[in-house]
Amino acid sequence: MKKTTKERCESVIRLREIMDLTQAEFAKSLGISLDLIKGVESGRNPLSVQLRETIYETTGAEVMAGAGKLPAYFGKPYEREHFKEWRNEMAPSNRARAVMEFDEIVAPTMTLMLLAATRPAVGGKVRDRLPALLSSWSAWVRDAVESFGLQPQIQDLLSHFPETVTKTLPWRMWRHPEARFRNWKKYSRSTKDSIRKMHLAMQAAYGFSDDKRKPDSDLLELTATLRPMFDGPRSFPPEVRAQIEGLRSQSSQAGPAPACDR
Repeated sequence: MKKTTKERCESVIRLREIMDLTQAEFAKSLGISLDLIKGVESGRNPLSVQLRETIYETTGAEVMAGAGKLPAYFGKPYEREHFKEWRNEMAPSNRARAVMEFDEIVAPTMTLMLLAATRPAVGGKVRDRLPALLSSWSAWVRDAVESFGLQPQIQDLLSHFPETVTKTLPWRMWRHPEARFRNWKKYSRSTKDSIRKMHLAMQAAYGFSDDKRKPDSDLLELTATLRPMFDGPRSFPPEVRAQIEGLRSQSSQAGPAPACDR
């Protein structure tokens, strides 16, 4: 049986070179895996319609599968200046656009989806789809954060929004990490070590200072100002939500931000 010769996708390779990005960097900018971009460039994976659209929305470049093809910009050979023009005039990636897209597209679309999921499906037998829809959305958020490498930027934004948290625990739980876990003896040594480190960090964050005169059963209330951590969709306290809303308001009222502002 005759083997099919795989043709490199030269238009994607050339586009990446024009943008001066490594394969890993290009994959992050598109929100796809490194293995996929390697496969597309080598010809191992097809250049799908979805990927072509994503590349176009991100760069303004039209790419085609096969050897000898070059990226194009409205019929002209693609150059670095075309990417700058696309980012500045056609598809900016800044705070003002982020707020606009949320207000005009994301928020109303998500609201419609959530409300629709509270209603029975056609025929009436399929009901109660809201919990599963929210679970699916949470999984998508985590996947998108990972694919686009957004965790450091989200964490940096949240670092400006300190969160006040109050804990009330028996003194034994403030003192001993094992007091908070029923199956402590079943944990491995490495797990126990990790829990002890987290417990010490919690004591430090809440300013815990032991008082030997206090019995283990007494309750102790402590308050800490913490930097919120992002590990997926969550409910933020009112003060953090207010500060995030303030950031949105500043971004929308300031008018279009520079295209390079992220």
